[in-house]
Amino acid sequence: MKPIPALLAALLAAWSAALTAGGSNYGIVPGARPHGLLVDADGMVWYTGNGNGTIGRLGPRTGKVTQYEAPSGGGPHTLVLDAQGRYWYMGSHNGRLGMIE
Repeated sequence: MKPIPALLAALLAAWSAALTAGGSNYGIVPGARPHGLLVDADGMVWYTGNGNGTIGRLGPRTGKVTQYEAPSGGGPHTLVLDAQGRYWYMGSHNGRLGMIE
């Protein structure tokens, strides 16, 4: 796993390149109110759907969005990937931590 500053720098570089090239804009499910995102080693973009209690995954090449109900319930917030490939997040509306393998 890359350290957070390196991951953030890589993400910002990718955004900068996309904006320079005209960029892309992807539709997210209405009501998701995405908050916090993470790009995994395969280039998939994961986000927390803070407004609808989901974890979303976007395939930038296809534009396909897949949503998963957050196992811990509503308000998922701040997504982190651990060394074992598990996605962790906070449940801001219920005081829980959640994990997706």
